[in-house]
Amino acid sequence: MTEKEQAQHLREQLKTGERGGSDTDRDALLEFSDRLKRMREEYTWHRHLKLLRHSTIASEQAPVDLVDAREDPDACQQLVDWIHDKYDIDETPYTNQDYRVAVRIFGKRTLGHDLAVEQREKEDVIPPVMKREIKTTLPRSFKPRPDPAKMLWWDDHIDPMLQKCRYSRDAAMIAVSWDLGARSGEMRELRVGDVTDHKYGLQVSLDGKTGQRSPTVINAVPYLNRWLADHPKGTDPTAPLWCDLDSGRDVSYKMKLKMMKKPARRAEIKHTDITWRRMRKSSASFLASQNVSQAHLEDHHGWERGSDVASHYVAVFGDANDRAVAKAHGMDVQEDDPEPTAPVNCPRCERETPRERPDCMWCGQPLSHESVRQKKNQTMELLDAIQTEDGDAASALVELGKILEEYPALNNVVGDDIEVKELYSQIQA
Repeated sequence: MTEKEQAQHLREQLKTGERGGSDTDRDALLEFSDRLKRMREEYTWHRHLKLLRHSTIASEQAPVDLVDAREDPDACQQLVDWIHDKYDIDETPYTNQDYRVAVRIFGKRTLGHDLAVEQREKEDVIPPVMKREIKTTLPRSFKPRPDPAKMLWWDDHIDPMLQKCRYSRDAAMIAVSWDLGARSGEMRELRVGDVTDHKYGLQVSLDGKTGQRSPTVINAVPYLNRWLADHPKGTDPTAPLWCDLDSGRDVSYKMKLKMMKKPARRAEIKHTDITWRRMRKSSASFLASQNVSQAHLEDHHGWERGSDVASHYVAVFGDANDRAVAKAHGMDVQEDDPEPTAPVNCPRCERETPRERPDCMWCGQPLSHESVRQKKNQTMELLDAIQTEDGDAASALVELGKILEEYPALNNVVGDDIEVKELYSQIQA
């Protein structure tokens, strides 16, 4: 479901009493959702869903009603205590902050709206009790510096994962997640029509926490194009981008996460957990390491201008400042050209294919002298297997099957010979 559909589903559950705490809380939560819907210029569906979901959970699990916490100091303090007990600020600082922000906005857009009318204010006001009791900041000691040891780098981690993918869909999910650096919800809700051509690659339209943006992906281009060619509904702009391989229907959160986690396990990537948040952090780390400016990093990742988060990546991974200081002291600073990672054009079919692959992903054209030599050796092994001395067809086909398993690209040499493949399957059985 899209985030809009998820919000509407949660509203239906509130109406039927499946979700929410007390009856008064459910009515207030629906009023809250109505207010957010009327303020679409300020609250995207991503933001709407997050605020409504957090407020609903607080209504269900906190020891007090949300409506009481808006005006009763004791109830408000109990609500804050519940947040700190459930989501320790040292272990999950952002989640803790998200809940404090959500319930305060709940108060502002429900009771605060009525207060604004009474006080003839132009904007909704935060109820005084909530403004006093619920702070939305993080501790001053909190400094979320990214850890380089937990990042995923293209050559060391992403490429090995891509080589272990069994479906073009999974490879596209991994490559796009790293290249795009989108938030979890932004990635999961993508539609086929969100992907468009761009002179430097492919542009992906996102609608997230800070509004709409359209960053460009480069490394992921051939993988995404390959998946769009294989997509069962690749010509339908409304179809979910990450879908079931046969029907084109949307799949669950867990299924989408498995598209990345399974290849990571096969590639033995163990130094960090594979999530969209980790991909997003790794993407920001790579861009900062290439001295992309903070402003460009903020635009690409959807952070507000002057973001503290973006500045941490620039501080940890960027070396532009160090170079400038070294130059100021008269040192001869050599400019390091980054290793190219962008896709290359195949000389035969002229389509973009991954630079790190020995052969074109579209037509199989060897892209290096080493690849040509390997193909010749593989072909000779194939011929030797077919021309066994004893003439035993079964033995020859078994040997042929082993070679085809070791060198999947040689399936193009065998072609679509159904009889050969069926006979080999029977021999295996």
